[in-house]
Amino acid sequence: MLAQCSNSNIEKSDYESRLEGYNKIKRGSLAPNINWINDQNKVQELYKIKSPITILVFWASWCPHCMEIMPKLNEWVKSNMKFKVLEISLDDDKVLFEQTIKNYTNLSHYCDYKKWEGSAVRDYKVMATPTFIALDNNKKILNKFDSFDELVRYFENLKANK
Repeated sequence: MLAQCSNSNIEKSDYESRLEGYNKIKRGSLAPNINWINDQNKVQELYKIKSPITILVFWASWCPHCMEIMPKLNEWVKSNMKFKVLEISLDDDKVLFEQTIKNYTNLSHYCDYKKWEGSAVRDYKVMATPTFIALDNNKKILNKFDSFDELVRYFENLKANK
């Protein structure tokens, strides 16, 4: 509707492109795949993670809110082993990134050092850090969360309703 209200073909195209991108990451959609090189210099792939639930966390070491939740997330995952967490950093400082992740051994880490221009950030339409996206065992999007507390409540409610 916004695209139709626009007088500019460029604006219409931009709106349509955004909507197409948002449709790709709506609940129930197959999550965009992510490939990265791990610490052992081996290619890893989101689709090959075997877990009932995979949680993507978009974060950065320069984000105060991220650094506040990181210890909580690390402990939460330790006590909820059915979850696999892939943290996707928006850092651009390799030394700082590598120092920071040493404290969070229960989580998998990925950083392409491109900040907001990274392909995963663009594919998932991330607009803020931290952002949490939960995927089911088939890598379909369950939900997107703006806070760690919201993420935890979601899974507590699922457990309570079973």
